[in-house]
Amino acid sequence: MNRTMLTSLLCLTALVPCLGSEPSESAAGGRPAAVVLTDSFDAGVARPRTLLELPGLNLPGKGLARRARLWADSWQAHSAAIGSGHPERVQATFEYLLWWIEDPASPPLVTTSPDGTPFGEAGVLGQPTTAILFGGKDIDFDAHTGGRATFTSWLGPGHTLALQGSAFLLETTAVHFSAASDEQGSPPLARPFRSAFGGGEQAVLVSFPGPPEPALAGGIAISTSSYMWGGEVNLTGPVRGPNFYRLDFLLGFRYLEFGEDLDIAQRTDVLPGGVTGFLGMPVQFPDGVFVTDVFETRNYFFGGQVGCQAGVDYGQFSADVIAKLAFGSTMQVIRTRGSTTLLTDAGPAGQTLAGMLVLPSNSGRLDGDDFILLPEIQLRLGIQLSPSVRAYVSYHCLFWHDVVRATEQIDRIVNVTQLPTSLAYAPVIGDPRPMPLMDKTGVWVQGISGGLTIRY
Repeated sequence: MNRTMLTSLLCLTALVPCLGSEPSESAAGGRPAAVVLTDSFDAGVARPRTLLELPGLNLPGKGLARRARLWADSWQAHSAAIGSGHPERVQATFEYLLWWIEDPASPPLVTTSPDGTPFGEAGVLGQPTTAILFGGKDIDFDAHTGGRATFTSWLGPGHTLALQGSAFLLETTAVHFSAASDEQGSPPLARPFRSAFGGGEQAVLVSFPGPPEPALAGGIAISTSSYMWGGEVNLTGPVRGPNFYRLDFLLGFRYLEFGEDLDIAQRTDVLPGGVTGFLGMPVQFPDGVFVTDVFETRNYFFGGQVGCQAGVDYGQFSADVIAKLAFGSTMQVIRTRGSTTLLTDAGPAGQTLAGMLVLPSNSGRLDGDDFILLPEIQLRLGIQLSPSVRAYVSYHCLFWHDVVRATEQIDRIVNVTQLPTSLAYAPVIGDPRPMPLMDKTGVWVQGISGGLTIRY
């Protein structure tokens, strides 16, 4: 030990009484033991520290790793001291969510063809000139933003059991599409379907330029949306902790709701020389028709859940894995409705409750119910900003079995004898298609979040 180091140690020893601690004496020879200092982080709260723990002391043979460990131990002691002086009974967590719901599949809903395409081939799937304008692939809803609030209240002074309530809400995200012809009916727009007589591809024309073929002008608009929200109430408590690693159990009740809507609106105006139909009657210039189809799906989950939270702490940093398994009933609800309105110069002249994809054979409400398991996992990193405030970033993922989605309930097979705009409209002949569907699928929900936990 060099002279400078020896001088520093003697000076620090002399300063001990002024810092509020006395040097202890060994039982053997009465010599001073390790010099003890106090490090006060709060009024009335002090933690004894040895000289070896002083931050920044350049001791021979002590590396960066040891100093980092001593600093981490100091922070843990600081947090424990503050906690013992001010026991928290309630904590609140507020998070910003950026989540993605797995995209739904959609059949082809709108097609087009170049001008000059024969009347019977325009917009028909399988024809070399037909292009799909909407549908035929997954619908991209992009990300859902939202928020989540969680409140925890300890039920006893020992922090052995807590009541926790949490709720989240994702904003409604929508996709919009529209296409329209010019006043002469160009370009051709169509709504493709499969015929109930033989299963061949056909199309209902929204617009078509003429003459010599029947001339129609019109447009179509589609809107589809998606939303999700939920809540849970749990009892939670420690199984192992609060040392280097923690393990907490979770037992409670969970509710989830997930819904989608699909709205299709079509208007067709008859041009000179053109014709369409309304309940078997020809509709000619200057009249037209307005057609709507609506598909609504709702999914409701009610059930219990069990889970655990495992975590590790290092100084003010923490890492946690939260796993949950809910078990209960998913109720599915599908509502469909359609309409066709006859338009004249004097205004609407008639209406029937049938559209193009929603006809009397599949209009109404359909209900289902399934028992499912709903797993969820969350990975979370945290940093203690102060004894009462911690910041988090998280990754979240859950899988929901047996849900119904709006675009997946469309039966593309249509019996034209119950199609209001078809000139073949008549009492139903053959299979009454489209038929009601209850197509179920699984959906992944995943995303990231960030937030703060406040203890008080």
